[in-house]
Amino acid sequence: MLKSNFFEQLRHPGIEDATDIRQYPIKELSVFDNRIEQIVILTADINGKIVAGYNIRFSEGREAILLPAFVHGWFDSERNAILYYLGYFKTYCNYFTPEAIDEINRLIPQYSQQNLF
Repeated sequence: MLKSNFFEQLRHPGIEDATDIRQYPIKELSVFDNRIEQIVILTADINGKIVAGYNIRFSEGREAILLPAFVHGWFDSERNAILYYLGYFKTYCNYFTPEAIDEINRLIPQYSQQNLF
């Protein structure tokens, strides 16, 4: 049984939208990269709404890619999108190496804390 994503409430429901993501810059946040396994969160700001996805290369060579799109939901901020996907990855911890999970666990509190200034 999968755990639930603690940050699910940060995601707005997906909407069907034909916005061409290619005309917007996509940011990449490297969550983990040890040359064997790589986890990257992708975000794009489309008219003030953040859409996100991921690019994952698993240790055994498989790859999973989800390009940012409104159909997968949208976020009020890039921080919320990052937290959502960190929580999402944590729900699938059996697919990642222990080192990758350690890094995800380290990043969650870092992104959870509000900026003071």
